[in-house]
Amino acid sequence: MTKPAMKATRSIAIAAVIGLGSLSGASIVAAPAVAARSAAPPTVFQVSVSSSLHKLTSTTGHHLKASVSAASFTSGPDYVDIVLDTPTLAESHTWDVPVPGAALTVSSTGSGTLKVPATKLSPYGVIALKITPTGPSRTMMCRGQLASKSRPVALAGKFLFNTHSHGTHKWGSVGSRHVKFSTATITWTYQGASSCGSTIAPCMYGISFDLQQHGVELSGTEAGRTGTLAGRRSVLLSRPKGASRSDSATGGAKITLKIAHSNNATMKVVGTRHAAGSAVLRSTAPGGVGQSCGPADTPVESWNSGFSNGSPVLKLREQIFGAIHARAARTQAYFTKVAR
Repeated sequence: MTKPAMKATRSIAIAAVIGLGSLSGASIVAAPAVAARSAAPPTVFQVSVSSSLHKLTSTTGHHLKASVSAASFTSGPDYVDIVLDTPTLAESHTWDVPVPGAALTVSSTGSGTLKVPATKLSPYGVIALKITPTGPSRTMMCRGQLASKSRPVALAGKFLFNTHSHGTHKWGSVGSRHVKFSTATITWTYQGASSCGSTIAPCMYGISFDLQQHGVELSGTEAGRTGTLAGRRSVLLSRPKGASRSDSATGGAKITLKIAHSNNATMKVVGTRHAAGSAVLRSTAPGGVGQSCGPADTPVESWNSGFSNGSPVLKLREQIFGAIHARAARTQAYFTKVAR
C-alpha cells in the first residue's frame, strides 16, 4: 500500500498528449490457487487487506462512503488507511496511520482480525474488525514463480472514526460498533514479485497538465470537449506519530493550448464544476522532441514552462479542510504534445 505523503520537489507538466506505453517483457496469468512447485515454500513479503466503499451517515448528517485498508510487512510497522468519500467521489480524504506492532493478523486461509485500539489511533477512534473468507483463493504467477495470492473476504465489527474536520460543512464522526464491509480482498505478496516486470499504458491523446509543489498537486486533462481538474494535498498530522492525511478533489476544467510560430506555447486552465479560478502556463523556450510514448515510440514534443494563477486563483472546492490550490511557481516545468 502506498503512503500518501507527496514529494517536496516542484514540477509542472502540461500535455497535449501524455503518453506511456510499451509491453512488459513478462506475462502474468491468473489461475486457481495451487501449491508452489519449488523445493522451498515462497516467502511472504507483504499481507494486505482492502475493502470496498461502504455507505455511512455522519453525525452531522452527511452521507459518505467509507473504506478501510491495511498492510503488514515483514519488517517495520503495519499501516492502516481510512478513506471517506462524498457520494459522487468528487471529494475524498485518506488518513494514513502507522501502527507499531501488529494491526493486521491473518492466517494462511485468510481468516483474521484488523485491530487498531484507541491508544494507537487517538484522537480519531478505534477499529476492531473480524476478517472472514467469502470465496476461494486465486494466485498470480510470474515467470513460473508465485507472485501473489488473493482471497475475497468480509470485514465486520467495530469501526468508529472522528474526522475532526472543520468548516461550514464539517463531517463529524462516522461508524458504529456493528459495521460490515461485505466486499474486501486479502492479498499475499511474495518475495521477488517486484522483479516480475511492469506494464506501461499506451499514449493517451488529449491535452493535460500537472503541477506539484509544497505538498499540493494539481492536474488536468481535456479530451475532446470533456475537461477534468484534480487536486491532492498531503498534510502531516500531530497525532498519531507518523500519521498523515491526504485530501483529494475533482472538478471540471476548460483547458486550451496555443502554439506560436516560434514553437513557444501557452496553456490556459479555467475551473468549472466544483472548481473555480484560472491559471496560465507559458513555455520559457521553444519546444523540441525529447521523449517518446507507446509501442511505436511516437515522438513527444515538450516545452519548459512556468505557472501563474489568475484572479481568482485556480482551486478545487472542498467541504472540509479548505480548498485545494497551488501558489504561482517560477520553477522549471514542462508540457508536451503528441500527434496521432
